[in-house]
Amino acid sequence: MIPPARTPLNTVLLCSLFLFSPYSSGSERGALLFTGAATPEGLAGIERVLERAAIPYGKSDDLSEALEASIVFLQGDQEESLFHEGLWRRYVAGGGTLVVFHPDRGFLSLVGASSFRLSSSRRRLTWVGRGEEGMEALDAPFLRSVPLPERETLGYLPGEGRGLALFEDGTGAVVERALGRGSAYGLSLPLGEADESLSQWLGSLYCRRVPFAVRRVPAPKGESRADDQGPALPVKTILSGRNLKVFCHPSSLPLRVKEGQRLESITLFGENGEPIPFVSVPLAGGDTEVRTISPRELPLSPSFLEREESPLGERRDDSLRGVYIWSNTFEDYSRKALLDRVAHFGCREIFLSYPKSMDPAAATLFLREAHERGFIVHGVVTDTSWLDPSKRSAVSERIQEIVALPFDGLHVDIEPHTMDEWEDQQELLTERFIDLLAHFRSSVPGSWQLSVALVSTFPETALARISSLVDRVGVMVYWIESPERIVVKLNPFLKLGEEKTQLLLRPVDFDSPAELSRCINRVLRVTGIWKVAFHDLERWISWEKEDATEK
Repeated sequence: MIPPARTPLNTVLLCSLFLFSPYSSGSERGALLFTGAATPEGLAGIERVLERAAIPYGKSDDLSEALEASIVFLQGDQEESLFHEGLWRRYVAGGGTLVVFHPDRGFLSLVGASSFRLSSSRRRLTWVGRGEEGMEALDAPFLRSVPLPERETLGYLPGEGRGLALFEDGTGAVVERALGRGSAYGLSLPLGEADESLSQWLGSLYCRRVPFAVRRVPAPKGESRADDQGPALPVKTILSGRNLKVFCHPSSLPLRVKEGQRLESITLFGENGEPIPFVSVPLAGGDTEVRTISPRELPLSPSFLEREESPLGERRDDSLRGVYIWSNTFEDYSRKALLDRVAHFGCREIFLSYPKSMDPAAATLFLREAHERGFIVHGVVTDTSWLDPSKRSAVSERIQEIVALPFDGLHVDIEPHTMDEWEDQQELLTERFIDLLAHFRSSVPGSWQLSVALVSTFPETALARISSLVDRVGVMVYWIESPERIVVKLNPFLKLGEEKTQLLLRPVDFDSPAELSRCINRVLRVTGIWKVAFHDLERWISWEKEDATEK
């Protein structure tokens, strides 16, 4: 393993924020929030999104200073006297990037909109342009399509620009107009509901328009930061020091390191305080480029799922790996074939779907053979109709049928977020879900484990109550293959404790078994979680065959 997270550098200075601007005669500039005549409420919303996107920015009400920045964020519904259309137009045409929140008046034409339309009936916005530059950060379905509450929204009608995010009536929530060497963007996304998708898109835009800029992330508890200049780095700040720690988003790399200062070492930390492996590459002129190590540069594990020591010491991060088996898969394979495949994938736990149609005798034989081979088997229930309180009697009868079999536990994969009513009745369905878990808790034997699968976006306010009722919470983190993104999704659940939290992944979301292995081990090392389960055996078998065929 290459240990590059702390690399000595001779006489260098990290210059992280600046790039060429048409108004600076070659000086390097970063991002700036223009505060001229903006309302406190408007500024607060913009700042919240920028901080969530880990974008460092300066603040100024000086128009001349704003025109020297590489990317400018501003509130568009402010005094018309501050518009200065000619100046902003020349700024964008010269290579600047202008992001206008809720543009009106003269800003409409600049961002490529002809007019706008107010409506209270819009319930969803969708990012378009899949596969285009800058849209890779929005590949996850929950980021690409965002449900909206009942409130008035402003949608833009197209002019000379194009829509990047659209409401269901075809009006633009985000519009873009290319002008000269730069671009102007108009945003009407409802701040709050769309903060996550907006921050992902803005972070991607920032990294594309401000090369060698650091997207800062909070320092982990107990760590001091050598680059700490407050909540945001002013535009003209230069980072320096003998032993520099930089806490940044991985997308900030590469960075440019300039010679001339007495810096002895540099350490890069990503989200959640995880060290970022990097290498230093000499550039012409005496500068050095700091870039991440490609996954292909890391040594590959000889095993299918790489085994490494867990942060918990005596336990290993593969000590509880499980896999889902759905009823159709159970019927398509022999008992031996199923258990052989589970063993092949290095799993000790099985989550077996047990619908009413399954033969109890066949299930009993499978459970007996699984126990003889040392497997732990949980019965899985999935029926969302059980959330209806009127069906409680039928639910009780079904649970007693399951309890009569020699399972080791009950696994609840009832997903209220998949129901049509979820958008409008989230609180009600959450309460019904918690009540159902309480019923399960009182219905299963004390020796059984009660576990639940939750989507990573499940209401955080309900997690503590759910945790008090179950022995384990599995977190479904699907459609994501970045370890950093997975850790971010797990963060709210880590408060429940390492013993109680399980990571649920889909192997098919990864390019290869080796990529899956590396991702798992990085996540487990950062979080301390040592339980992982995979969805599901059938897909995993097909995925492994496809990977072998491609090779």
